[in-house]
Amino acid sequence: LTFRETLADFLSNCTFSQANLTERGCPLSMIEHWRGGASHDLSILTTLSIYCSIYFVLVAICVSLEVPAGIFVPSFVIGACGGRLIGELMAIAFPEGLRGPDGPQIFPGLYAVVGAAAYTGSVTHSLSIAVIVCETTGQLCALLPVLIALMIGNAISSFLQPSVYESIIRIKNYPHLADLPPSRVSVHTLKVERVMIRDVICITRETTYKELRDILLSTPNLRSYPLVTDMKSKILLGSVARKYLNYLLLQRLGPDPTLLCKERRRLRTPSDLFASTFRRYSSNYNTVTGTFLTDRNISGNTLLANSPLHEIQNERKYYIISF
Repeated sequence: LTFRETLADFLSNCTFSQANLTERGCPLSMIEHWRGGASHDLSILTTLSIYCSIYFVLVAICVSLEVPAGIFVPSFVIGACGGRLIGELMAIAFPEGLRGPDGPQIFPGLYAVVGAAAYTGSVTHSLSIAVIVCETTGQLCALLPVLIALMIGNAISSFLQPSVYESIIRIKNYPHLADLPPSRVSVHTLKVERVMIRDVICITRETTYKELRDILLSTPNLRSYPLVTDMKSKILLGSVARKYLNYLLLQRLGPDPTLLCKERRRLRTPSDLFASTFRRYSSNYNTVTGTFLTDRNISGNTLLANSPLHEIQNERKYYIISF
């Protein structure tokens, strides 16, 4: 079954374990699928437990792979499976409801909705799941139990572990803003100038070839450099891409073996490595610089709207490097 079909079975307003006992039972085709055929060799509790366990492991493996993979829908399906399992247990334990035949009956589909919201909110640490659940089911009757389960699951998971997105950021050592400790008031009054980098590498109109070459060699992992008015005031004018500087140096002064060696050894992202297999067969690919020489990547620089460089029309093409 697909995600949509599986989720529709879990959220269905019927009971797997009471197909032949009451009118609230699920259709025979659905029962045969989840209970091992027409003979019903397997218990619905067994199949749901196996499905939830195996799917939990497979989703964890898929998320850890170096390929784009979703986490929201698989988490929603796992939570719905767990909620459906609890609902079927309640339906078996109380076939006539908690208050008898005259009281409200037990519908495992409602348990699946609450379980899906609670588990997904615990994984993502998001409270907007309640809105998504209401839009998915089209019902507001389950809003109160969904909100209660969502807040409890979110509170417990936040106390034990960060969200799955923050965990991936920490494992991959991606740059991120750390959480401020709530117990220290002095941290909230800390100014940016005490934690920011003061010695920012930047270029000006007076930057020479030697200085520019030294900057490119000393910072092989930077992709862009700020362009300022001068080294004293350092008023930001825009930014210049590293590939644009390499292209200008190659066009004006020819290839530099040391600089090209640094470029080949520069740290690349997985997307760059994946795209490099297709770039080799392009007619516009430059084997010396290792990049496409097109108008898009050559002119991929940023200039502020209020930059004084707009007033210098005649010297626009010389604002990066001076000889």
